[in-house]
Amino acid sequence: MRQVNEELEHRVVERTEQIWRANEELREEAAKRARQRGKLERSEARLREAQRAARMGSWEWDITRDTIWWSEELYSIYGVDPASFSASYESYMGLIHPEDRAYAKEVVSSALEAKRPFTFEHRIVRPDGSERVVLGQGDVLLDESGQPTRMTGTSQDITEHKTAENEREALVRAEVGRKEAEEANRIKDEFLAILSHELRTPLNAIAGWANLLKEGKLDATLTARAVETIDRNVKIQSHLISDILDISRMTSGRLVLKTQPVKIASVIDGTLDTMRPAAEARKVTLKRDVSSPGSLVFGDPDRLQQVVWNLLSNAIKFAPEGGRVAIQVTEEGAAVRILVEDDGPGIDPEFLPYIFERFRQSDATGTRRHGGLGLGLAIVKRLVALHHGTVSAANRPGKGAAFEVRLPLASAPEDRGAEARATLDPGDDHGSTPALHGKRILLVEDEEDSRELIEMFLARCGAEVVAVGSAGEAVLSFETRPPDLVISDIAMPGKSGYELIRELRSLPREKGGGVPALALTAYAASEDVDKALRAGFDLHIAKPVEMRELARRAADLIRDSRAR
Repeated sequence: MRQVNEELEHRVVERTEQIWRANEELREEAAKRARQRGKLERSEARLREAQRAARMGSWEWDITRDTIWWSEELYSIYGVDPASFSASYESYMGLIHPEDRAYAKEVVSSALEAKRPFTFEHRIVRPDGSERVVLGQGDVLLDESGQPTRMTGTSQDITEHKTAENEREALVRAEVGRKEAEEANRIKDEFLAILSHELRTPLNAIAGWANLLKEGKLDATLTARAVETIDRNVKIQSHLISDILDISRMTSGRLVLKTQPVKIASVIDGTLDTMRPAAEARKVTLKRDVSSPGSLVFGDPDRLQQVVWNLLSNAIKFAPEGGRVAIQVTEEGAAVRILVEDDGPGIDPEFLPYIFERFRQSDATGTRRHGGLGLGLAIVKRLVALHHGTVSAANRPGKGAAFEVRLPLASAPEDRGAEARATLDPGDDHGSTPALHGKRILLVEDEEDSRELIEMFLARCGAEVVAVGSAGEAVLSFETRPPDLVISDIAMPGKSGYELIRELRSLPREKGGGVPALALTAYAASEDVDKALRAGFDLHIAKPVEMRELARRAADLIRDSRAR
């Protein structure tokens, strides 16, 4: 019994020690778990604080069950109550701004289909009506078969960041706009200074020689020189004014092309004939190389000639005295290529990107060697673009500049009507023209100098001219005897040219109501042309006009009216 008791006591002691050790281990495990729980709680608290500071929340979407879990901060961002929010995909979509909802759905569906991460910005509308900008990021989790089962990610409120970013961009834009405005003002001031110089220079020559002619003390040689100088400077000033008006019309979209099939070779030859005196004055050789004389484009012949004129004029201006300017025309595929080259100093590489900009010149100083307003090449670019073509500039290898124009070839047949139109050429200013000989022309012009000039020239062409200074006088003359043609100004005191033509057109045809009428006016915009034609004029011609051109167009109208 004593031995049994001793063994029992020994086992009790061992069991007690085991229980004690187990209790110690349990206490250590409990303490360890308590420490881990505390660490986890502190970590979760730090995460919540970090999310709160970053305005970022986490989420998880169980695709199969269509249930969404949101972190505390995400509820705060979206401004919804966890107790009342139905955490589903459609409920989430209902919080997205209506204008961004389709985009959000597309992003999510694309990520699911491609099984890839995604990032996108979108707006949300909180229950109180306020809008926020959210950056959403997420990834797709797959099951063992590779099918999407869940999506997890974060959403961050970046409203303040976007606002600050927009403000910075606005400041940058404002600064860029300020610098551009300053540059535009500088260019404008330079242009106005150049404009003043370029307009006053020919005026000075015109006024000076006109005063000498008025004194009547010039001999025949100096008189001829005076007339030639005045004529040349009038053309210069007329060209400057036309350039300014053309740029204005192009900028406002009011330039209208009168398109027809045009033979490029004819445009080139006509321009070369016009430019030869200027080239000869500077001893510049003009070389023509037209390998495809039959090339046709669909365009406005006058505007195409203006393009070639500007390029040739520019080349002659910059070519050295005794230099060379070449123009080449070739067909390349479905386009005709016009190349104008000179052997001048070339184009400053820094200025080359701006060469087709209006009001820009490489040298705008008072010591510049070449005149002009800096509008010619800008006009070339606009006109070529209106013809669906391209223009480019480059420096030639070695020395000089090259300008290339490409225009689409026309598929329409050549306009034979051009050959059938009037061939009136007064030739000698002092000889009569059969096309106008004996024709009665009623000229209505309130400006006395212009009236006397036109009357004198038409009379030299053989016409019988009745010149009056107002619409009222014109009506009286018309009642006495209807003319073969009416040439009328538009802006006149008392009654305008529009009112005059409407009154004449109201007359019966047998009393002259169908007489051909030509509007000769300084109102030269495309809308002025339309207005004149709608009022009843058959033709509109802008002042200033070459007298020979006026006589040719007058003869055209008279002949066409007789053919009807």
